[in-house]
Amino acid sequence: MQQIIRLLQEENRQPVTGLLLNLEQKHLDDIETLWREPLRLYQQQDKLWDWSFKRSLSLRREDCESYAIECNGRTQGLMSIETQGRFSQWSPGQPIVYIQALATAPWNRKSIRRPAKFRGVGRTLLLFAQQRNLELRYEGRVGLHALRQVEVFYENQGMMRFDPDPDEYFDPEDPPLTYFEYPPFTPDR
Repeated sequence: MQQIIRLLQEENRQPVTGLLLNLEQKHLDDIETLWREPLRLYQQQDKLWDWSFKRSLSLRREDCESYAIECNGRTQGLMSIETQGRFSQWSPGQPIVYIQALATAPWNRKSIRRPAKFRGVGRTLLLFAQQRNLELRYEGRVGLHALRQVEVFYENQGMMRFDPDPDEYFDPEDPPLTYFEYPPFTPDR
């Protein structure tokens, strides 16, 4: 899978072309060599996420898929989704695409770098999750459990906030994760 995407170079507000494609070994290498230390240094909650495991799930299981965004030869964002077996809280019983994990490169995070290098990476991944959802005829429903550091981002993307889910924790010593979901797609949305 390979899809051309557009991002915005934050410093000069110029559009740039990138690629959204299946997560490959090159992206895992970028995580280890370019992402891991800045994520640790800036105490990002996703610093220990195991993208190798997420990729292996997508290679072994039909219901798991993993994607990367590349631009200027570097991995700019990653997403892992489940396409079966998850159901909407907005419309109980209806299937959703569930985002297991979504991350942008450290240099694209305003909490680490201002201005960020590229803008639109996370939003592009969310839109692709909705596209996959529509391909599966799930009416645009996409859900996820958000890390505290990025809850506002998901609210700003138009996702509905639900109550914290007592079964979903990032760390057992932290409060439970909050669930977010896009409502069903309607022509005016």
